[in-house]
Amino acid sequence: MSNNRKIIIILLSGLLVIVGIISYFIYIQRATKDNFSDLTRDESAPIPVAGIDEQLKGVIINEQVATKEEKTTTELEALARTFFSRFGTYSNQSGYSNFSEISSLMTDSFRAYVFNDYVKKLQMYYPADGYYYEVKSEPLVINVKSQTETMIEFLITYWQTQQNGDKAPVSGEKEVTLKMVKVGERWLVDGIFWQNDKE
Repeated sequence: MSNNRKIIIILLSGLLVIVGIISYFIYIQRATKDNFSDLTRDESAPIPVAGIDEQLKGVIINEQVATKEEKTTTELEALARTFFSRFGTYSNQSGYSNFSEISSLMTDSFRAYVFNDYVKKLQMYYPADGYYYEVKSEPLVINVKSQTETMIEFLITYWQTQQNGDKAPVSGEKEVTLKMVKVGERWLVDGIFWQNDKE
Protein backbone atom coordinates (compact mmCIF):
# COMPACT_ATOMS: atom_id res chain seq x y z
CA MET A 1 0.00 0.00 0.00
CA SER A 2 1.46 3.31 -1.02
CA ASN A 3 2.00 6.21 1.27
CA ASN A 4 -0.55 8.33 -0.62
CA ARG A 5 -3.27 5.77 -0.02
CA LYS A 6 -2.47 5.61 3.68
CA ILE A 7 -2.72 9.40 3.97
CA ILE A 8 -6.04 9.46 2.10
CA ILE A 9 -7.49 6.71 4.34
CA ILE A 10 -6.32 8.51 7.49
CA LEU A 11 -7.83 11.82 6.26
CA LEU A 12 -11.13 10.17 5.34
CA SER A 13 -11.27 8.40 8.70
CA GLY A 14 -10.59 11.67 10.52
CA LEU A 15 -13.25 13.43 8.48
CA LEU A 16 -15.81 10.73 9.28
CA VAL A 17 -15.00 11.01 13.00
CA ILE A 18 -15.48 14.81 12.90
CA VAL A 19 -18.79 14.48 10.99
CA GLY A 20 -19.92 11.90 13.54
CA ILE A 21 -19.07 14.16 16.48
CA ILE A 22 -20.88 17.15 14.91
CA SER A 23 -23.94 14.98 14.15
CA TYR A 24 -23.97 13.75 17.76
CA PHE A 25 -23.95 17.30 19.15
CA ILE A 26 -26.71 18.42 16.76
CA TYR A 27 -28.83 15.44 17.81
CA ILE A 28 -28.30 16.19 21.54
CA GLN A 29 -29.15 19.87 21.06
CA ARG A 30 -32.41 19.08 19.23
CA ALA A 31 -33.44 16.54 21.83
CA THR A 32 -32.78 18.99 24.67
CA LYS A 33 -34.68 21.78 22.92
CA ASP A 34 -37.71 19.51 22.37
CA ASN A 35 -37.73 18.34 25.99
CA PHE A 36 -37.53 21.86 27.43
CA SER A 37 -39.58 23.79 24.90
CA ASP A 38 -42.12 24.73 27.62
CA LEU A 39 -39.45 26.73 29.43
CA THR A 40 -38.96 29.05 26.47
CA ARG A 41 -42.50 30.43 26.63
CA ASP A 42 -43.29 34.05 27.54
CA GLU A 43 -41.97 34.75 31.03
CA SER A 44 -44.70 37.31 31.65
CA ALA A 45 -47.41 34.69 31.22
CA PRO A 46 -48.87 33.50 34.52
CA ILE A 47 -47.69 30.14 35.80
CA PRO A 48 -50.65 27.85 36.23
CA VAL A 49 -51.18 26.52 39.71
CA ALA A 50 -53.06 23.26 39.85
CA GLY A 51 -56.50 23.70 41.35
CA ILE A 52 -56.19 27.37 42.36
CA ASP A 53 -58.79 28.56 39.84
CA GLU A 54 -61.21 25.93 41.07
CA GLN A 55 -60.61 26.95 44.68
CA LEU A 56 -61.31 30.64 43.95
CA LYS A 57 -64.49 30.10 41.93
CA GLY A 58 -67.37 31.86 43.64
CA VAL A 59 -65.14 33.66 46.14
CA ILE A 60 -66.04 37.36 46.42
CA ILE A 61 -63.32 39.68 47.67
CA ASN A 62 -64.85 42.51 49.68
CA GLU A 63 -63.25 45.84 48.85
CA GLN A 64 -64.02 48.44 51.48
CA VAL A 65 -65.35 51.48 49.67
CA ALA A 66 -65.77 54.65 51.72
CA THR A 67 -69.30 56.00 51.82
CA LYS A 68 -70.06 59.58 50.81
CA GLU A 69 -70.44 60.50 54.48
CA GLU A 70 -67.06 58.95 55.37
CA LYS A 71 -65.37 60.83 52.54
CA THR A 72 -66.97 64.09 53.69
CA THR A 73 -65.85 63.48 57.27
CA THR A 74 -62.28 62.77 56.14
CA GLU A 75 -62.20 65.95 54.06
CA LEU A 76 -63.63 68.03 56.92
CA GLU A 77 -61.10 66.53 59.32
CA ALA A 78 -58.25 67.65 57.04
CA LEU A 79 -59.81 71.12 56.74
CA ALA A 80 -60.27 71.40 60.52
CA ARG A 81 -56.66 70.36 61.13
CA THR A 82 -55.30 72.94 58.67
CA PHE A 83 -57.63 75.68 59.91
CA PHE A 84 -56.74 75.19 63.56
CA SER A 85 -53.03 75.04 62.80
CA ARG A 86 -53.29 78.46 61.11
CA PHE A 87 -55.72 79.86 63.70
CA GLY A 88 -53.54 78.81 66.63
CA THR A 89 -50.21 80.03 65.22
CA TYR A 90 -49.57 83.77 65.29
CA SER A 91 -47.34 86.55 66.61
CA ASN A 92 -47.75 90.20 67.52
CA GLN A 93 -44.96 91.12 65.07
CA SER A 94 -46.98 89.75 62.14
CA GLY A 95 -49.95 91.89 63.18
CA TYR A 96 -52.03 88.73 63.71
CA SER A 97 -52.40 88.50 59.90
CA ASN A 98 -53.07 84.75 60.10
CA PHE A 99 -56.68 85.44 61.11
CA SER A 100 -57.33 87.47 57.94
CA GLU A 101 -55.83 84.71 55.81
CA ILE A 102 -58.39 82.15 57.02
CA SER A 103 -61.39 84.47 57.48
CA SER A 104 -63.10 83.14 54.33
CA LEU A 105 -63.43 79.76 56.10
CA MET A 106 -65.44 81.27 58.99
CA THR A 107 -69.16 81.85 59.37
CA ASP A 108 -70.22 85.50 59.64
CA SER A 109 -70.90 85.23 63.36
CA PHE A 110 -67.57 83.54 64.15
CA ARG A 111 -65.68 86.04 61.96
CA ALA A 112 -67.31 88.92 63.85
CA TYR A 113 -66.25 87.39 67.19
CA VAL A 114 -62.68 86.76 66.00
CA PHE A 115 -62.05 90.30 64.71
CA ASN A 116 -64.21 92.32 67.11
CA ASP A 117 -63.26 90.50 70.29
CA TYR A 118 -60.48 87.89 70.10
CA VAL A 119 -57.96 89.75 67.92
CA LYS A 120 -58.63 93.08 69.67
CA LYS A 121 -57.82 91.48 73.03
CA LEU A 122 -54.60 90.01 71.63
CA GLN A 123 -53.63 93.43 70.25
CA MET A 124 -54.40 95.04 73.61
CA TYR A 125 -52.45 92.54 75.75
CA TYR A 126 -49.65 91.86 73.24
CA PRO A 127 -49.24 94.97 71.04
CA ALA A 128 -46.87 94.94 68.08
CA ASP A 129 -44.64 97.56 69.75
CA GLY A 130 -44.37 95.53 72.99
CA TYR A 131 -42.36 92.46 73.90
CA TYR A 132 -42.25 89.77 71.25
CA TYR A 133 -45.18 87.39 71.63
CA GLU A 134 -45.69 84.23 69.60
CA VAL A 135 -47.95 81.20 69.82
CA LYS A 136 -47.45 78.01 67.82
CA SER A 137 -50.06 75.23 67.77
CA GLU A 138 -49.51 71.83 66.21
CA PRO A 139 -52.53 69.49 65.99
CA LEU A 140 -51.64 65.99 67.17
CA VAL A 141 -54.90 64.01 67.21
CA ILE A 142 -58.32 64.89 65.84
CA ASN A 143 -61.52 62.96 66.56
CA VAL A 144 -65.18 63.48 65.70
CA LYS A 145 -67.01 64.56 68.84
CA SER A 146 -70.51 64.82 67.33
CA GLN A 147 -71.96 64.98 63.83
CA THR A 148 -75.21 65.63 61.97
CA GLU A 149 -75.91 66.30 58.29
CA THR A 150 -75.24 70.04 58.74
CA MET A 151 -72.87 70.18 61.75
CA ILE A 152 -69.72 68.47 62.93
CA GLU A 153 -67.60 68.98 66.04
CA PHE A 154 -63.99 67.83 66.27
CA LEU A 155 -62.00 67.36 69.46
CA ILE A 156 -58.43 68.38 68.64
CA THR A 157 -55.51 67.51 70.89
CA TYR A 158 -52.61 69.81 70.09
CA TRP A 159 -49.17 70.88 71.28
CA GLN A 160 -48.83 74.58 71.98
CA THR A 161 -45.69 76.64 72.56
CA GLN A 162 -45.86 80.26 73.78
CA GLN A 163 -42.96 82.70 73.62
CA ASN A 164 -43.42 85.91 75.63
CA GLY A 165 -40.53 88.33 75.48
CA ASP A 166 -37.33 87.07 77.09
CA LYS A 167 -39.10 84.47 79.21
CA ALA A 168 -38.47 80.80 78.61
CA PRO A 169 -40.98 79.27 76.17
CA VAL A 170 -43.95 77.53 77.76
CA SER A 171 -45.16 74.35 76.07
CA GLY A 172 -47.89 71.85 76.76
CA GLU A 173 -50.58 69.57 75.39
CA LYS A 174 -54.05 71.09 75.20
CA GLU A 175 -57.48 70.36 73.77
CA VAL A 176 -59.94 72.39 71.78
CA THR A 177 -63.33 71.72 70.21
CA LEU A 178 -63.75 73.04 66.68
CA LYS A 179 -67.28 73.32 65.34
CA MET A 180 -68.15 73.42 61.65
CA VAL A 181 -71.55 74.01 60.04
CA LYS A 182 -72.80 73.61 56.50
CA VAL A 183 -73.84 76.92 54.95
CA GLY A 184 -75.37 76.32 51.54
CA GLU A 185 -72.91 73.93 49.89
CA ARG A 186 -69.90 75.05 51.95
CA TRP A 187 -68.62 73.90 55.33
CA LEU A 188 -67.42 76.78 57.52
CA VAL A 189 -65.90 77.03 60.99
CA ASP A 190 -68.52 78.32 63.43
CA GLY A 191 -66.59 78.28 66.67
CA ILE A 192 -63.52 77.19 68.64
CA PHE A 193 -63.94 76.29 72.30
CA TRP A 194 -60.89 75.74 74.50
CA GLN A 195 -61.04 72.88 76.94
CA ASN A 196 -59.28 72.80 80.30
CA ASP A 197 -55.53 72.40 79.84
CA LYS A 198 -54.45 68.78 79.99
CA GLU A 199 -52.26 67.90 82.95
